[in-house]
Amino acid sequence: WPARRAVSAGSDRTIRLWDLHHAACLESLRGEGTPIECIKLDWRSQQALSGSGEKLKLWDLTSASRSRDLLGHRLAVTCLDADWDAGRAISGCAAGTLRLWELDAGACAGTLGGRHAQAVSCVALSWGERRALSGCKSGAIRVWDVTDRVCLALLQERGPAATCLVVDWVMQQAAFGSADGSLAAWDMEKRVCMHVLREHQLAVSSVAVSSGCTATGASGAADQNPDCDAG
Repeated sequence: WPARRAVSAGSDRTIRLWDLHHAACLESLRGEGTPIECIKLDWRSQQALSGSGEKLKLWDLTSASRSRDLLGHRLAVTCLDADWDAGRAISGCAAGTLRLWELDAGACAGTLGGRHAQAVSCVALSWGERRALSGCKSGAIRVWDVTDRVCLALLQERGPAATCLVVDWVMQQAAFGSADGSLAAWDMEKRVCMHVLREHQLAVSSVAVSSGCTATGASGAADQNPDCDAG
């Protein structure tokens, strides 16, 4: 927000850099082939990482150009996250597998052992904590050790399809949005679900947390701001 900049990506296969102060598009970066399904960016390094088709693409926002393609997935990339300070990223695909990436080298650093039964729909990474958290369309939620590349815990085997997540790695807590409109708060250390909040009538598509309060967005429904501290 201090820089008054935003980045968006969409089905038109473009990434757009916006000036929020002047309400203007500064740059348009053209992808290829398939719609862009997911994107993460780092303002300090002026880089963005996107998922489109079976590829991840690393972009240089300063020069408004694609710096490299990251190849390895055999089916469409469905979600990704990046730990920019560590120069690492993780991505999930329609096959249910998760891959780790070295961003500086532009190379796959390995595939996590085990896989989701259905497409991975959301993922979060903390290289410093050596952990990743993922959810899939079958509702399964897994905690991973990204150093040993193994699944540490299956928090939930089945349930409403996971659609989005946010993680507080310090508190070891996470919030998952689901296709049934619910938002579930998890204690990853104790491996228990603390609360299930039900306000949305349709699938939760996005979630953000700040100072004990959660904001969510859903398909065709108004945003909700439940008080997480109150349960």
